Amino acid sequence: MARKGLTEDIIIETSARLIAENGYQNFSLHGLAAELGIKTASLYNHIPNSKKLVAKVGERVLHNLKQSIRDATEGKMGLDAVEALAAAYRRFALENPELYQLILLIPELDDDDFSNAGRTLMADLYGKLSPFCPSREEQVHAGRMLRSCMHGFISLEHAGFFRSSVEIEDSYRYVIHSFIQMLESK
Repeated sequence: MARKGLTEDIIIETSARLIAENGYQNFSLHGLAAELGIKTASLYNHIPNSKKLVAKVGERVLHNLKQSIRDATEGKMGLDAVEALAAAYRRFALENPELYQLILLIPELDDDDFSNAGRTLMADLYGKLSPFCPSREEQVHAGRMLRSCMHGFISLEHAGFFRSSVEIEDSYRYVIHSFIQMLESK
């Protein structure tokens, strides 16, 4: 029951769509094969295993996140770039909640290509922080701090916290502005 014209790209695209619609926890090769109208075994003509497929979907997610950040920060420098980066990061995570969660699988999947995609995203982040953090070590510390702020906030928001009368947008800006003030004071 081979499907003519089936490519790795179609498999990755369909996998991403299924994960976005149903969540990573509900994703299976069997369900993917059914969606594509093929037998599960036919997938192995294009992918070595499910772990590699999820890593490839994750690479695509990181590429899309990176592009969103680049679009948002284009032409911006310094603190404006950091603020635009944080806003784009959150917007991407909120618009793609299930796919965003794949980023957390980088250590677990231990896939070189997926890890390298994560490193290129981090290199862009470090580039935005370099005017404030001249050494690589300072960039790593500040990058970890910013990522922790962004991801922690997004995770709590996604879980349904922040139901007070205070606007969530205002709270996120407060977090990011506090980080920026820390950078300015360096």
